[in-house]
Amino acid sequence: MHIRTDPRLLRSREAMVAAAAELFTLAGSGRLDLAPSLTDHIPLAEAPEAIHRLERKTGNPIRLVLVP
Repeated sequence: MHIRTDPRLLRSREAMVAAAAELFTLAGSGRLDLAPSLTDHIPLAEAPEAIHRLERKTGNPIRLVLVP
């Protein structure tokens, strides 16, 4: 199985992209409020620490937002 040509994986990726696009549309229109699930806003420069927090579940993170 080759990732770039396997039709099952391509369809799966397309479905994920479509789902993400729908979430962005809903959130952008105000129909979906993601604020209650945001654990923290973290500067982009601290992205490695954010990844460690998610991996170690430090502070029980749900979603961490990286801010440029």
